[in-house]
Amino acid sequence: MAELRSIHLHQNGKKVWRLQALSTEMYDVDKGGMVITDLVDFNQADFTGRFGGYVPVQITFYDNRNFDVLYHTADGPIEGTGRWIKNADHIVLQQNTGDEIELPAATLDAEDQFHCQYAYLGGNMDIQQLKYRAI
Repeated sequence: MAELRSIHLHQNGKKVWRLQALSTEMYDVDKGGMVITDLVDFNQADFTGRFGGYVPVQITFYDNRNFDVLYHTADGPIEGTGRWIKNADHIVLQQNTGDEIELPAATLDAEDQFHCQYAYLGGNMDIQQLKYRAI
């Protein structure tokens, strides 16, 4: 795995990244410990009820440091815009609403895939990893 550089986030002015999987960790009483589960259907209630409106299912990075983002919620899609910052392996999405989403430990898996962690308002919502693929 290689470091995700700013140039990987956009090409020819922009690049669109679609969420492929969200790994979450929860305590399972029956199994007596923490269990990691991958969510891959971002329209179902498991995703929209817990993460809808918080986790971007699509991010478009522009070379001028602007971004567009799409969220899936129980009430339908929500779009957002803002500016992005990349410091080492840490991406920060500063939305025009004033909210910031942090994507720490962003790592390039292949030229068209990256994974990262997640933080919003100082918490990670039990998210272990987000996996994105360029479309």
